[in-house]
Amino acid sequence: ELICALIERGAMPDDDSREPWFLCYAHSNQDIAETLSAFEDALTEVTHGHPTSISVSQRV
Repeated sequence: ELICALIERGAMPDDDSREPWFLCYAHSNQDIAETLSAFEDALTEVTHGHPTSISVSQRV
């Protein structure tokens, strides 16, 4: 469900849950921001707006 929601938003994650998602120097700050926004929107959609313990807004 999450994978489909991400694809609808233009993100192309690997559908194998054991495969991590990678960033590289080819990704701009805008690419990263757009991907995080797509992930947050997709996560909200698949959890039907219920809060989760995951926050993509937090920076490490």
